[in-house]
Amino acid sequence: TATFATLTATDSVTDTTIIVGGEVRVEKAWSLDGTTFYRGDGTDTDNLPVPEVAPGETITYRITLTNIGTAAVTDVDVFDPVPTFTDFVVGSTTGGDTVECSTDGGSTYSACPTGSGVDTDVTTLRFDLSSLAPGAEQILTFGVQVQ
Repeated sequence: TATFATLTATDSVTDTTIIVGGEVRVEKAWSLDGTTFYRGDGTDTDNLPVPEVAPGETITYRITLTNIGTAAVTDVDVFDPVPTFTDFVVGSTTGGDTVECSTDGGSTYSACPTGSGVDTDVTTLRFDLSSLAPGAEQILTFGVQVQ
């Protein structure tokens, strides 16, 4: 409350602090054989030469989410584009509660194609997780074939 000569003014302030206890670490790697994964960022420590990839070969991408926080993280969406000069391998996705595909660069999503082979129209994938508990890890994978 402030009083100035003939004027009196009253105001109140509410201060709100939101503490987020969840923190997710995201690591992406790729593999030709589904066993040996490379990050390709210069931090690979196994001293193996990074293989070259030829047209027609399939690359498997692995995205590892780890909740390194103290609280569960909810409603997690992971978006990843299909790299240029590759085609999405139908049926190659694993992980997440649901996986959807986009054919318009991520503007809209629907169920991923089923069957086998490659789909040249898929441009982006969306993995949805309802929750990731503290200390929990979720691995998401998908494959692409080099054109």
